[in-house]
Amino acid sequence: MKIKGIDISRAQEKFNFEAAKSSGVKFIIIRAGIGTDKDTYFDRNVSECKRLNIPYGFYWYFKALDGQSFEKELNACVSVVKNEKPSYPVFFDMEEQSQITALTTRQRTDMAVTFCNTIKEIGLLYGIYANPSWMENYFDKSRLLGKYDIWLANWTYNPDIPSKYDYDQVMWQWGIEKIDGKDVDANLCYKEYKIVEQEEEKGDSKAPNIIFPFSVGDTVMVKEGSTDYNGNNLASWVYDAKFEVMEISGDRVVIGIDGAVTAAVAAINLYIPKSTTPVKTSKIKVGDKVTVQKGATDIYGNKLAAWVYDYTFDVLAVNNNNITIGINNEITAVIEKTKISLANTKENDKKQTNTNAVIKKGTIVKIKENSKDYNGGSLSSWVYNAQFEVMEISGDRVVIGIDGAVTAAMNIKDLIVK
Repeated sequence: MKIKGIDISRAQEKFNFEAAKSSGVKFIIIRAGIGTDKDTYFDRNVSECKRLNIPYGFYWYFKALDGQSFEKELNACVSVVKNEKPSYPVFFDMEEQSQITALTTRQRTDMAVTFCNTIKEIGLLYGIYANPSWMENYFDKSRLLGKYDIWLANWTYNPDIPSKYDYDQVMWQWGIEKIDGKDVDANLCYKEYKIVEQEEEKGDSKAPNIIFPFSVGDTVMVKEGSTDYNGNNLASWVYDAKFEVMEISGDRVVIGIDGAVTAAVAAINLYIPKSTTPVKTSKIKVGDKVTVQKGATDIYGNKLAAWVYDYTFDVLAVNNNNITIGINNEITAVIEKTKISLANTKENDKKQTNTNAVIKKGTIVKIKENSKDYNGGSLSSWVYNAQFEVMEISGDRVVIGIDGAVTAAMNIKDLIVK
């Protein structure tokens, strides 16, 4: 069995799907996004496939160089694809030279496996895109082959000249062909995927229960891919959370959780969820304060820094049994639900004086005696007797200084609030 297909991205802007179908294309793999960004032509490409009844799948191009950035990109991917109904898999794509340098084979493979497991959890098919060099040298192929659908990129420039590599691939990208004057990657699929019936699009399929105007006190959710009122990007977890309407001014709606403002959003980008009753399947939800159990690892099995067990974190996202935790909207780790607990905030406040709830930009702090800087470097002896202003916070990294001049970057655990 050989099924003809192509893959496309924003590089083929305003692509002619009718010409593709006329040329015999039976499926299209659409780039859903890159890094944390949704592909600018994603919605159009999906809509065209639906209109012409062309089966489709997705791929997401990862640029991550560490676990935290990977989680951000993975969450972005899930936000984009979770409400779609592709017949073909969602593929993991990692190709950067910098990822060869910055990551180990285990880390790269962990990311691929975690991606597939996450996509499986949201009910979609999943797979891994790779060329022979990556499969042989930069992934642990023993963990991938026979377990995940492989999309092999190995150009012979002729579909009748097969690749010499055999990874039991379900799909093969063999080269380039031209459709309506545009170059596109050409593929053959050797597996017959079940075609998913596509629902007829009637307005906004992701938010059918739009009610406008909203009233203060209403429970609302934010439409996928929306920005805040000023056009700034929102954190990916926002699209999975429920918010209270706190203030309305024209089409500008201020939303938040437990009295704390999250964002101002255009009313058109909000909708009333089908049920405003809190989900009872889990005690842990976005916005909760949680602690990590002593000795717990992240979802990849990696050990956590010792300070993690003494801190209270915000829940940024809940994906079945995987809980994304962080500080100031910066991801710290993704932990299995069974390894975290809801925080006892009263007790925690007594023993924890330098949490994300206390330390923020402008806070005055001191450095704990004998602490190192964020990179493990030694500090001058005078710094332990001085007071500093917090100038910047990114996750557990805190930049401190005096009178606007930077002194050092420190780990938040090594600071004491004055």
